[in-house]
Amino acid sequence: MEWHESRPMETAVREIAEETGIEVPPGKVRDHRLCSRFALPRQAWERYGDARFNLEHVFSCQVDSSSPIRIAPAEHSDWGWFNADEALATVWSWSNRNAIRRTLSVEY
Repeated sequence: MEWHESRPMETAVREIAEETGIEVPPGKVRDHRLCSRFALPRQAWERYGDARFNLEHVFSCQVDSSSPIRIAPAEHSDWGWFNADEALATVWSWSNRNAIRRTLSVEY
């Protein structure tokens, strides 16, 4: 979330559009009501100002795999479609692995 934002759902919708180029209506984004709080590594302190902890909210949505993707080059160098096992093996963050596991049981 940006410092001026107070609604996680609005942030999720904005971030999906900014980081992938996919416009998803808020009604199509699922809030899993799962948050992970963790200390930011020292190398991230400069980027986040006075913040020393991060709070990640878990959201998911279903999109067509033929949707054109436009990544934010300042934040990502590549992208891909993965099945659950591949995604779990690819991410390094424990909070991302927990989010993937949580969203596996969701029916859209």
